[in-house]
Amino acid sequence: MRVLPGGAAGSGLIDEPQASLQSARRGNRRRLAVFGGVFIASLLVGQGWNLWRHDEYRALSRLQVSVPELGVPGAAASNALATQLQYLNSRPLLEKVALALTAAGQQLPAGVDAVAQLQDMLHVKPVPGADVVELLATGESALLAAGLLNALPDVIRAELTAHQAQAADTLLAGARQELARLDRTAAQNRAQLERFRNQAGLLAERDENEAMARSKGLSNALNNAMEREAAAQARLRALTDNADAGRAGGRTRDDPALVALTGRAGQVREELRDMERTYTAEFMAMDPRARALRARLAELERQIVQQGSASQEAAVNAAQEEAAGARANV
Repeated sequence: MRVLPGGAAGSGLIDEPQASLQSARRGNRRRLAVFGGVFIASLLVGQGWNLWRHDEYRALSRLQVSVPELGVPGAAASNALATQLQYLNSRPLLEKVALALTAAGQQLPAGVDAVAQLQDMLHVKPVPGADVVELLATGESALLAAGLLNALPDVIRAELTAHQAQAADTLLAGARQELARLDRTAAQNRAQLERFRNQAGLLAERDENEAMARSKGLSNALNNAMEREAAAQARLRALTDNADAGRAGGRTRDDPALVALTGRAGQVREELRDMERTYTAEFMAMDPRARALRARLAELERQIVQQGSASQEAAVNAAQEEAAGARANV
């Protein structure tokens, strides 16, 4: 209790706790009004931003990447895979993809550097346990995202074909140069031998013996080439029959990626069998871990089928190339 100056003691009394309570209520109301205003303003700004933003579309694809066997395990193979992953999102490759999209009538992203925007759209991520990469394209245009993932494998296939043709041409040119050098060396040696014979007065070997030896060598070479061709044709027929019958060939069973996927699937099946021995079917149907194991097993089985088909196709292609080479030798 306190007394106001200039008044009577009985009429100028104010309840001090009640005044403090009223002051606190006014402060709470001001804070609530400020909070409500800031909250409503933030909500309106956030909703306006959500409505103002453009739609974003996502396209997903998977691509098998074949890393060449260099004979060096571990780091060399991982470095080769990392190099190919960098190449999939490189600017030279995406420049050719942009040209392919333009030729197909696809509209490129608006801006100064369309290739850089394609690089920002494309994300490359390897799939663990397999030589497969996941390609993800995000952008404001659904047609552009899908067209980017559809055009990328075609451009890569064309690039690989061009590189293989260039490598084959380089190898053939080197072989021709080496053959010309050997021919020159042989001609010089024959000329030197002939001079020696003339100076020493020796008789040369009969041409018939040389022709007979050459004919015998050609005959042996032809027989060997025909045997290799027959073996290659038999191997190709066996692989083709296995592929038509749905059986896996020897090379398919030796695929390390397929063996790894099969082992992982066997481990998941063993875990499911252990759980089935302990729990009932109703509990298994509700258990998150059991459902996750079954989903993982289904995904592994799908990858096993896909990897088996790819390995079978690769074996058939290799057998076809071997058979074609054997026919060319004959």
